[in-house]
Order: sequence, then C-alpha cells, then structure tokens
Amino acid sequence: MLTQPASVSAPGHQWETVHLIPDKPSGSDYAYVVRDKAYACTRQGLLDSIATLGAQVTLVWTPNSNEPVRPEQMEFLVAEFQKRTQKQAKRAILLGSGLVAACIIVALALNQWKTGFRNLVFLFGAITLFEGLWEFYRTRSFTMLDAQADAGAERFAEWLKKKSVSGYTVAVVAAIIIVGFAQVLAGDKESIEAAGLVKSAVWQGQIWRLSTATLMHVNFMHFWMNFLGLLYLAKTIEQTIRRCFVPIVFFLSGICGSLLSLLLYPHTTSVGASGGILGLLGFLTIEVWLARERYPINYLRRLLEGIVFTGVLGLIGFSFIDNGAHLGGLLGGVGLGWYFLRSRKNSQKGLRWLSLTTVVLLFFGVLIAASKMLKL
Repeated sequence: MLTQPASVSAPGHQWETVHLIPDKPSGSDYAYVVRDKAYACTRQGLLDSIATLGAQVTLVWTPNSNEPVRPEQMEFLVAEFQKRTQKQAKRAILLGSGLVAACIIVALALNQWKTGFRNLVFLFGAITLFEGLWEFYRTRSFTMLDAQADAGAERFAEWLKKKSVSGYTVAVVAAIIIVGFAQVLAGDKESIEAAGLVKSAVWQGQIWRLSTATLMHVNFMHFWMNFLGLLYLAKTIEQTIRRCFVPIVFFLSGICGSLLSLLLYPHTTSVGASGGILGLLGFLTIEVWLARERYPINYLRRLLEGIVFTGVLGLIGFSFIDNGAHLGGLLGGVGLGWYFLRSRKNSQKGLRWLSLTTVVLLFFGVLIAASKMLKL
C-alpha cells in the first residue's frame, strides 16, 4: 500500500518531496526507504545503509518513531553522515594528490616545470585537493545541522540531474560548441589570433573581440571544465529562478569580464567562457542571499566556497589564468543579480525580449568568430 506524503517535505522544496511512502515492513523495529521501496533492517543495518547510501535513504523508521522521518533528523545517524562526508573528502584528497603528483613527476622527467604546472590538469588536481582538505576539516565538528545541510545538498544535486535544460541554455552551449568546431578547423593558435581577446586589436577598434573571446577555449580540457560549470549553474538558475536569465547573465557578464581583463592586462591575449560562467555564479549567489529559505541549508556558504576556490585556482595559475576576466564576470553577475532580483517586479515580456536579444547577439558573435577564423 502506498500513501501520499504528509510532513516529510520541506515547504517549497521540490527536491525534498517524497511522492510515495510505503508501509513499514512488518516484523522489524528498523527500516529505511530508497527509491520509494521500504527495506527492513537491524539497527546496524540502518547505520550501514546511511554510511553507504547517504541521502539516497529518504525515510527511516526506528522503535522511537511511529511515522517515517528523515534520517538526518535522527541523532544516532548523524555520525554516519559524518563518516560518509569524511570518506568523500578522503577520496577527493587522494584524487587531487594523485593528479598533482603526476604533474610533478612529468615536470621532473622532462625537466620542464612550465609543462608540469602551467596546465589545467595540475589546477584541477590542486583545487580537488583543497576542496577535499576543506571538507575533511569541516567534519571535525559535525552536528545535526551539518547532516541536514549535506543531505539537502545531495538531494538537490540529484533533483537537478533529472532536469533537462531549456532552449536558452541549449543556445548558449550551441554557440560555444560551434565556435569550438571552428577552432578545430582553423587551429588553436590561428583561431585565437583571429578572434580571441587580443588586447592590442581591441584597442585598435575591434571591439567585437570582447564577445567572441567568451565563446572560445584553449583546448578540450578548458572547454570541458567550463561546460560542466555552465551546465550546473544554468540548470540551477532555470529551475529556481527563470530560464530567460541564463543567456542574459552569461552574455553581459562575459562582456564585463572582457572589459576588466582589457583594463587590468592591456597587453595580453586570452579566451574562455569563464567570465560568463562566473557571472552566473555571482547572479545565483545574490539570489540565494536574498531568498536563502528557497534553497538547501548552507547553500549560500557552498556558493561562497566555490567563489573562494575559484580565487585560489586563479592565484595558483596566475601566470596563465585571466583573473581579470574572472573578477569582471563575477562582479557583472553580482550587479545583474542585484538589479533584477532585488525587487522581483521585472516584466516577464521585457525579460523575454532581452533574453532573445542576447541570444541573437551571441550567434552574431558566432558568425563573426567563425568567419574570422576560417577567413570566409
């Protein structure tokens, strides 16, 4: 027999809703629910299920609870959530350390330290290592609130995975992919010279480079890391704010990043969608700050940690990362968030037209970039 949920969903939190609650298995004091199916178990079995499955366990029964409750609300299960977080942190530390060590070995073997450290594999390893160390440090004093925050964040992430993206995000991703194909055909170095943020060319009047550079990448690893960040942030904004904000924030924040890069590093060349992506992060951070009750517990802290880790990454790779574009994009997103989200009285029709305009401008940039790279 299945019944509709009553008090097991947080108001307004779709990812916390349990759509079907099975009956408690007979003959057992302890039981848990995974994917709407109930499993009888012992106390130790319940502890093991939390350590293994974490927030995938949506409800539990104990001798002290006649009705099913969230596992993170049971005091004796908090330690298992702590162990699970520690295990994940150790895994991140191991992965990050391995990648950093591999880069050091390559640098020693080839006697080329720039090759060993000036690459995205080293940066990915370093940031993964720092994140793992931070998470492990955080678990030293782990409370029920921490367990609830981790469980909420895990369910939120699983809920997002099941969501598809709208045409707005597809348009942004398509623009980046098309330009990426043009780069492959033209060659990395040639394409960057043709449509990247070559500062001397911008100072001479080629202002279209402020936009085209935000659709380009140095290599596949650069593209893939930005793609994953873009997809997560765009999905979150689409599902919790409005879909039409994705192209608006990405395009305008990318321009802001290019402008600040131009001012701070007037004699360098750079490419990448990071400015637009940091803009999405800044925009989402303002939204969560203004309406944090609509998001998982401590979600604002997690976003701020993401900003800090991005800053750390920029410091580690300062010699080849455009921190000006990162900072400019972030500030652009924060400004747009403050402008659009503070009053919540934006015209839906006006936003739709603005988003369509930015999509058109994005693809105008695609045409310019492709024509310059391929010399059409």
